[in-house]
Amino acid sequence: MSNKYLDPAIFNGIFGHNIDSYLISLEGWRRGLTLTWYREQTPVNPFNHTTDTAMKLFSLESHGGKKHFFYRSRGDLVHNDSTQICISKQNTKDVLEEHGISTPEGDRFELKNRADILKCANEIKYPVVVKPLSESMGRGVFTDISSDKELNEILDHYETSRYSKLILEKYYYGNEYRIYVVGDEAVSCVYREAASVTGDGEKTIQQLITDKNRARKKNPNLKNKLIKVDYEIERMLSRQGLMTSSVLEDGQQVFLRSTSNLSIGGEPFDVTDEISDEIKQLAVDSLKAIGNIPHAGVDIIIDPNDDTKGVVIELNPTAGITFHVFPYNGKTRDVPAKLIDYYFPETKGMPKNNFIFDYKEATAILKDGQYNQLQIAPCPTGETMHATVKMSGKPISGGRMLRIKRSALITQLSGNFERVDNSTILMHMIISKKSRFELFIRRIKKRYPDYNIEVTKTPVKTSAGEYFYRGITFN
Repeated sequence: MSNKYLDPAIFNGIFGHNIDSYLISLEGWRRGLTLTWYREQTPVNPFNHTTDTAMKLFSLESHGGKKHFFYRSRGDLVHNDSTQICISKQNTKDVLEEHGISTPEGDRFELKNRADILKCANEIKYPVVVKPLSESMGRGVFTDISSDKELNEILDHYETSRYSKLILEKYYYGNEYRIYVVGDEAVSCVYREAASVTGDGEKTIQQLITDKNRARKKNPNLKNKLIKVDYEIERMLSRQGLMTSSVLEDGQQVFLRSTSNLSIGGEPFDVTDEISDEIKQLAVDSLKAIGNIPHAGVDIIIDPNDDTKGVVIELNPTAGITFHVFPYNGKTRDVPAKLIDYYFPETKGMPKNNFIFDYKEATAILKDGQYNQLQIAPCPTGETMHATVKMSGKPISGGRMLRIKRSALITQLSGNFERVDNSTILMHMIISKKSRFELFIRRIKKRYPDYNIEVTKTPVKTSAGEYFYRGITFN
């Protein structure tokens, strides 16, 4: 399945969790919902545990007045108390185990109690995993630790970091999967493979990493999640008798990390059609056990000997969704559409178009500090035309461009401006009524008589394969 309404080029210049926000907001906006973005300091933020909310906090509102807030992928139907539980890996384990859901055997410790940590590792038997008590995206996680010596080395490394509390667990062999649940449905299942490189008989591991990063930069989700050589990679290579200067044989695959998180080099492969119904139900049941968390990402290790059984590793109520839409390999899963279906079921199946709003411009406006919130002009519906207007002859300041944009919005036009040079701009306009376009041209010619203003492309009907910008209104 592909999504004809989402071209990767749309996300140029947008990174990380901002893409999650853009995907969901764009889906709702295209269905006719009113979209409003909020500054970081806004008093209307209903969520706890939010950081850097600029262009991550938004609301969608129906014509009937139903309104929901979102922070990244988390909607306001995910209760703050449930989020608080999921932030602590140990609290999550405790609640899941109370409901009979399998989690890895282990316990939490203060880093200073090294003797207790080593005792526990020997009681549950190696191999083991250690990870920070409250951390995300695979940071600080070490897996497949096979001896006291190796565990002590990692604890020594922890002492040089900011981590003071950790979880030690039994290491389970098997592949780890991220399953995204919405309501009673596991809508997307992704196998995340740990960072690796494959040799060609000529290049060093470092050169292969450079090539892999070049490929990752082409994927909207992975472009800022590059593989960086660090302590864990050096440890993994050393265990295999390798260094970054080693040359691999042609076709030889070497894993660089033991964890599969995308933020540290993992690669997502869609496997939704391959996962058993039992594992999908396990993911759904895990959210029900926590309660008041109707959608989230669930990390599960599946038993390699029985694909109907698994252990739940972690729940993430603000999970990234971009890799479900843009996997490294496999089908696109339209998680944003599933979320909007859940929050606004009355919009399900509504026709969509290729209009997009300028996320980067909206970000700049919010960060400028003049507005506490901003509202995106409604997504156009029905048949539209596009045209191009050229303005030149004298220097055109940023303030003048902004005033012209506002004039276009007042005339119910939209589009985007392209600066050719200091004295020339191209206005790519979207038109629903030709008379409004003609009115706009008359207005700017009257207001700016010292400029050359000409229509370089007369209005023509838009085609399905093109993407068009909608403007922004201010509150």
